[in-house]
Amino acid sequence: MRVLSASDVDRISRDFDPLDLQYRMAQVFLAVSRPDEASSNPHRSAIKTDNQTLLFMPARLGEDTAIKIVSVPHESNPGGLPATTVVMDEETGSAKAIVNARRLTALRNAAGMYSPPQISTSV
Repeated sequence: MRVLSASDVDRISRDFDPLDLQYRMAQVFLAVSRPDEASSNPHRSAIKTDNQTLLFMPARLGEDTAIKIVSVPHESNPGGLPATTVVMDEETGSAKAIVNARRLTALRNAAGMYSPPQISTSV
């Protein structure tokens, strides 16, 4: 099983381009908005505890099936939202990767809010 720590994800994602992230997110959102046998994006489930709400967000796109688990603390957390993604093996049903998804969640949220600079066409 592959495990990607927070520092692994930070190193890999350091040079991601916001416009590329937006484009890729748009592709994924389009694919899961039209569910079929190759894609599925069921509603998330939530479990409330004394200190946080745990969100479970499964998804399938093509041959990739994963579940992201996010912990939303009841009190403000200056470190962001703890998150983990578990990627499943399509053939065996076993977990094949565990990814620290805190930074990926932050990148996804930031890319969703990013607006490219407006280019003026007036002279």
